[in-house]
Amino acid sequence: MDTKGAKGSRSKEPSGPRIFERIGSRAERTVAMSAKTGRLLDQYVEWAAESSGADKGEVMILTLDMALGEFFAKDALFKESLAEGGKGSGGRATGLTAGGG
Repeated sequence: MDTKGAKGSRSKEPSGPRIFERIGSRAERTVAMSAKTGRLLDQYVEWAAESSGADKGEVMILTLDMALGEFFAKDALFKESLAEGGKGSGGRATGLTAGGG
């Protein structure tokens, strides 16, 4: 299959779970979620850990980091607030992009 990126270059076919594309620093948080989302998260973590041979704890961290980073990056009003130095920005823009922070 010939897949092309935005600039005409070949896109790399995924070789494993997307969560391993970016690894960064860590901060610990405690979160609650719906039961359905919790079950899906557990299923994804199990699958990604088995398919990559990675530790389930590491997979959990990377999965949540990527999912939340993409969610924040797609929220136009939130990004606009950050760019304007709004609450939560610490008075500076953060440079949010999909898949990262």
